[in-house]
Amino acid sequence: IQQLKLVLTDLEAYAEPLNNPFFNSIVAWYKATLCVVDVDIECIQNYLEKKPVDYFQLNQYFHVMVLRMHILLNDQETALQALEQYEKVVLKRYYKAQDGAAILSISNLYRQIEQLEAQVKQQRMAKQQLLYGSLITLLLAVLLITVFVYRKFRMQQEIDPQTQLLNAKATMNRITKLPVPDREKVNAVALFDLVNFKSLNQLLGATNSDQMLEQIAKSFVKVTRGTDILGRFAPEQFVLCLHNIEEGNARQFFQRVQSQLHNTEFTADTHNSASVESKMSIFITTEKCTDLEAIFDDLVLSLNIQTAHV
Repeated sequence: IQQLKLVLTDLEAYAEPLNNPFFNSIVAWYKATLCVVDVDIECIQNYLEKKPVDYFQLNQYFHVMVLRMHILLNDQETALQALEQYEKVVLKRYYKAQDGAAILSISNLYRQIEQLEAQVKQQRMAKQQLLYGSLITLLLAVLLITVFVYRKFRMQQEIDPQTQLLNAKATMNRITKLPVPDREKVNAVALFDLVNFKSLNQLLGATNSDQMLEQIAKSFVKVTRGTDILGRFAPEQFVLCLHNIEEGNARQFFQRVQSQLHNTEFTADTHNSASVESKMSIFITTEKCTDLEAIFDDLVLSLNIQTAHV
């Protein structure tokens, strides 16, 4: 290498005034060889970008240098192409000169080619696995977001916006899905009608009607359990369903709920206040609640009869 550096200075000085492409190519080759020895990546890249002329396409040592350049640049695809080109040159020289030593080089080349091909294949498989993994992760994320949004939408569709209780449709759907109660137990449904709903609205004013409904809903929630079905059936009517409970306990429970409602007081000012007044109609069955429309028609009719007798 030291001798090459010494010779290169004289050779460059000799070739420069001639301006001969062949001599210039030799000088560039020798300079590039020093770049490979010094592992000067920038110099190697500059040499390859200039695309060396074809004077040395039959020179196996030239192809060895190009191969080493691509290996240093970690350009496996192009290195594989350089190996294939080197193989062609060596084979051509072998068939020309029957050089026995070239056979060993070819064997080594095949091994290197196989190694490079294996590395390229592994990298491609790794990229494919990463791509597939990313796609699966993206699809799962989209699916989870879709499920979350759908469930949230369904929940919003089932909630009464003013009271945050179940709306009438959702309440009836859930009652319909209740199984048959155990032996000596019942399913019990109570419909509460707020008798003085309109007068409370007039007392508190239209601007405070939402707060009044919220407070009434809280009164229901205070005395009900997490397993009970509680919903708003109409503007002034609320439904409470108790599942798999003894009949006597169910009636007592409904009485406690109504008492809690009657203890709910509203004050408009220091002189005007009022509490909730309600009527209650109860339906009790030892079977599954199937024909809910008929059941609620009977409950509403019972409330109307109570009103008529007042």
